[in-house]
Amino acid sequence: MTRQNSAAPSSTKKKELRIVMNDQTKRFVPNPHCAALLANVLPDWVPPQLYFRMVDSLTGHSKGMATIMTENLIKFMAGCGRYLTGIQHIDNQLLSLYKEIDEYAEEHNQNLDNVPF
Repeated sequence: MTRQNSAAPSSTKKKELRIVMNDQTKRFVPNPHCAALLANVLPDWVPPQLYFRMVDSLTGHSKGMATIMTENLIKFMAGCGRYLTGIQHIDNQLLSLYKEIDEYAEEHNQNLDNVPF
């Protein structure tokens, strides 16, 4: 008696999972106090699109974390260095913004007094 393999033969084509957008942007908005604080202390040389990227980065975070992130961004633009939280995904966001701010500042002859990346 021969035994048949009931498992499907291995395929070289991998099934791809679909992507479903469950838009939460209206439910989780950036903290308005933090957005206003950033706007009030933003150096003149920072362009609007970079400001909006900083504000967008606050989306979905608690008020406390959004405040910490805002304070860290303000400190960086004031030349105080790169402050991190110890939370990897938030630090990745901050480091990406620090890099973008630093590159823009360098291109436009603004000195942040920071150690280069």
